[in-house]
Amino acid sequence: MSDYTYCLPVSEEKFFQVMISELKRKHSDMSWEILRTATLSIEDLGTSYYVDGARGSRWDAKGINIKFALPSAAIEELDKPQIKSTLFDVCQSLIP
Repeated sequence: MSDYTYCLPVSEEKFFQVMISELKRKHSDMSWEILRTATLSIEDLGTSYYVDGARGSRWDAKGINIKFALPSAAIEELDKPQIKSTLFDVCQSLIP
């Protein structure tokens, strides 16, 4: 067992607030308003055991899923490639 662990230092709600702030600050062209009725959850997938050989990759990297729950009317908007890419980039920048 390792002496080192990683856990998200803030609640899911706080992470979501920070994510929305980043979207407003960096991606003003994105209609982030579609997320105002959403909720966010973070699922811990455990150690990934995936090493791609890239600089900075780790054998003990943790995998997570970030899930958005929102009204069905907003799913089509959220599923657009540009919006999906922006959301992924923001989440990746907050939790590398």
